[in-house]
Amino acid sequence: DIWESGYDSSEEANLKLKGLRDKHRKLTTAVHVSIESAKLKQEAKGEHDPWIYITEADFVCLTSENPLRAASLYKKVLQSAGGLNVDAVVRQLKLYQALGVKTDNVTAALSALPKEDGEQKKEKHFLLFTGHMIDKAGRKEPRFPPSKEGQAREAIKKKIIQEKNKLDENTALIGIAGGACGGDILFHEICEELEMASQMQLALLREQFLVESVAFAGPEWIERFDKLYRKLPHPVLSETKELPGWLRKKVDYNLWTRNNLWLLNNALVDGGIKMSLIALWDGTGGDDIGGTEHMVQEANKKGAKTIVIDMNSM
Repeated sequence: DIWESGYDSSEEANLKLKGLRDKHRKLTTAVHVSIESAKLKQEAKGEHDPWIYITEADFVCLTSENPLRAASLYKKVLQSAGGLNVDAVVRQLKLYQALGVKTDNVTAALSALPKEDGEQKKEKHFLLFTGHMIDKAGRKEPRFPPSKEGQAREAIKKKIIQEKNKLDENTALIGIAGGACGGDILFHEICEELEMASQMQLALLREQFLVESVAFAGPEWIERFDKLYRKLPHPVLSETKELPGWLRKKVDYNLWTRNNLWLLNNALVDGGIKMSLIALWDGTGGDDIGGTEHMVQEANKKGAKTIVIDMNSM
């Protein structure tokens, strides 16, 4: 079409390149401003979320021409960020390395990361959890009433121990779950009780996530959430429930569907053979798309081992 219309192809290409450079500059500026804003909010609250600073290090790694600066940022934040965070950063940097992205920065960053101790060198088997929230007051058809919390806890604990006992001493079991009242919080509490590492991956920032998935169950659940939030790595998927533009036209797709796939793909990072899914489930469809049923279906498609705890048997 360009040739037929008589356009100078080199001029057309230059215009497109200029447009892409302008978009890149604007996007870079927007991401930088977002990171700085998030840091200021954390400082104002007296909190420290290592994932904000890891994101800053990733940003510098992908945009800077100074390998020493990128390496210094990674080293600083990961010295006290915990083994799970280090493992996630190493996987991300190795992906950049495989793609040939900013190789000088990536090489410098990898050489500056904390050395793995014996625990971190172990093979990892990821134990992903999905399950129902505690029922809202007045729910017409009870699914997970508060009276079943004790039974659910024992059932989840039993399955975790069974999976842990199947692994050899050179494999570490790592838990992954969201942070909703009910099954998610029970899972993380049990992992802590069993001295097993876990990561609380949140669909939304803390304040909005509490409104969506915790607060309706009462202040006790908010306290339990915050206790875990302060201790565990808690990466966040999105700052808003609204989907990115490129996903809005997808049929039967919302934030919670996207969140399930995010959780699952994180657990599948080393392949389905190195992950198991525990599902606290009544065997039916949820109140909305993106629930427990969806997670089970997606895990089965990926060939992951699925362990269902039947809510109906409690």
